[in-house]
Amino acid sequence: MSRSKAPVPLDLPQPFVDISTNGGKQARIYLTLRQSILDGLLRTDTRLPSTRMLAERWEVSRGTIETVFDRLQAEGYIARKGGSGSTVSAQIPDRLLAAAPEVARHQWERSTPINVNRTQIDAQVLQPGIPFIARMADPSLFNRQTWSTCLARAVRETDPDVLVAKEVLGLPALRHQIASYLRVARGIACDTQDIIVTSGIRNATDIIARLLLHKGDVAAVEDPGYLWCRQILERTGAKLKYISVDDEGIQVKKLVQCQGVKAVHVTPAHQAPLGISMSASRRLELLDWAATHDTFIIEDDYDSEFNYNGAPLPAIKAIDRVDRVIFCGSFNKTLFHNLRIGYMVVPPTLKDRVTNMLTILGGSVGWVEQMALARYMDSGEYAKHLRISRHTYQTRKDLLLTCLFEEYGQKLHVTGQHAGFHFILWLPDGMNEARFCALAMQSNLILQPLQSFTKQIQLPAGVVIGYTALTNSQIRFAAKQLAATLVACVDKT
Repeated sequence: MSRSKAPVPLDLPQPFVDISTNGGKQARIYLTLRQSILDGLLRTDTRLPSTRMLAERWEVSRGTIETVFDRLQAEGYIARKGGSGSTVSAQIPDRLLAAAPEVARHQWERSTPINVNRTQIDAQVLQPGIPFIARMADPSLFNRQTWSTCLARAVRETDPDVLVAKEVLGLPALRHQIASYLRVARGIACDTQDIIVTSGIRNATDIIARLLLHKGDVAAVEDPGYLWCRQILERTGAKLKYISVDDEGIQVKKLVQCQGVKAVHVTPAHQAPLGISMSASRRLELLDWAATHDTFIIEDDYDSEFNYNGAPLPAIKAIDRVDRVIFCGSFNKTLFHNLRIGYMVVPPTLKDRVTNMLTILGGSVGWVEQMALARYMDSGEYAKHLRISRHTYQTRKDLLLTCLFEEYGQKLHVTGQHAGFHFILWLPDGMNEARFCALAMQSNLILQPLQSFTKQIQLPAGVVIGYTALTNSQIRFAAKQLAATLVACVDKT
């Protein structure tokens, strides 16, 4: 008999481990535990069995359980303390646990010239090879020969009837591949019929804005935030509410103070531009607020494919039990900028309205490109490209940070470097953003000041550093110039 005063942890039933599940036992155990937390079977502060006990009970290695617990801890679902065990930490609002969707859910099992005379560069002016606005997919990593083969096969082997098929939601073969990818990579329980092909995230946001917003309606956006999104929402005549962001993401407590919000746009995977990953608890809080206020969440899955410290959190859409999330993604950020193919997953209540709009508009993406992309994904080339790109971008990011620290010193303060195409370089106290950017431009460094992304919030001085579409030699040279600019600016402060 145990003499410990601590309560004996519950005995969890062994999860069903399907060997066909992507990721094997580890993935299945992770999904089972996460779902038990989200379903309320494991309540907040519930003490979990030890990894040793679970390993013995479930007949798996302790290392497998440790890896799963580490991931759940990183995502904010559990808390682990040495000597005290593990407990459930995610706060799940009761109304989310009780919510039952009206529609049956699918189950899991199934080159522009740059004006270098400007001291502030618009966020939408991006270009490869230019330090430090090169925060985009490096086109040199894209295998054009492989893509050419996919294009040729798509044209040669596709039934001619498919070329004139009236599928306004997109090519079924591509939608099938996207659904399969989202189930594995983003944890979204979706199927072919749930996917809508767009020309990118901006196109998806525009479609949704036209459906949800009218003149005088209220929409909420992050502050600082994605400038293109603001312009798209404003074109509907909507009034924008600017909601500040903290180290867990958009501050829902400030959303609560806003009345009549019809939609809120968020970038939870790698916040644009701060690079923050929205915490699991904040995602649940946002869902709870949206359900309570009958509001839709536009989830811009910005930079989720490029997480350098481990797997990213599942999308908000993956835990949406109340059909409040419109999920938007894009291949333009992962393959090459001008591909112009994206996708969205909308709640069932909006599906017919989106279909009707696309029927009127006639669709937005050519079918030959869709057929080629479907083959590209089915062949495994897309997954291969992501692995190569992720490794390359991480190497470039590490090289840039190493060079900056070596040239300038350990007082350098950066954030958001764990994922995405950029990080934030916070300037030393007292340094003026505009003066620093102007001085950097004399060395042909184009920097985007952080304040250009803000509307109402006041942030410390900082600049956005994009690095993904730079070569190693460009990074080394530009890092020296940037460090020299910092030193020069400090001397003048």
